[in-house]
Amino acid sequence: MAASAGWYPNPDGSNSDRHWDGEQWRAVRPRDPQSAEPGPTKKRRQWPWVVAAIVVAGLVITVRADNDDNPRTTRTADKAGSSSQPAQNQPIADVVDPLTTDGTYLVGAEIEPGTYRAQRAQNAPTGYWTRCSTIDCGIITNEDGDKRSTVIDRGIIASQGFIVIEPTDTAVELEGLVLTPTES
Repeated sequence: MAASAGWYPNPDGSNSDRHWDGEQWRAVRPRDPQSAEPGPTKKRRQWPWVVAAIVVAGLVITVRADNDDNPRTTRTADKAGSSSQPAQNQPIADVVDPLTTDGTYLVGAEIEPGTYRAQRAQNAPTGYWTRCSTIDCGIITNEDGDKRSTVIDRGIIASQGFIVIEPTDTAVELEGLVLTPTES
């Protein structure tokens, strides 16, 4: 059904109206700030949005409850130095090991603070690690638009070396490394 002829709000968001003559858009005029009626508008149904918001909230609550019941972290990650895939019906959480799998891990929950011997994984050209003050390792932008780094320290390991993960670190990002805890 075609819209009836008349003045309609300009879809570009400007403070103007456009005239529809029934076949094509013709004139554009600035909207009179004193006019109470800018033109016909389509009333939108709000109930679909409310239903969608309730469904999404329910899913978020369900996922959070499942994660709280299961302390293991489910990740999709590549084994460092390995091309093996998990078994067909095996949860990926059973395969992920922060000491041998690339990824970002929460300190204290997924990887313990301490000193680790780090060795480059067999099929990796180099190993890379980053200690972070937030789970988002890298540059973040705050509400004021200021950018700051969440990186505490980082390094590249060509063959082998040591990494010290502090209890005050929030996360550690590992790539191409195999870690072994040292005796402290």
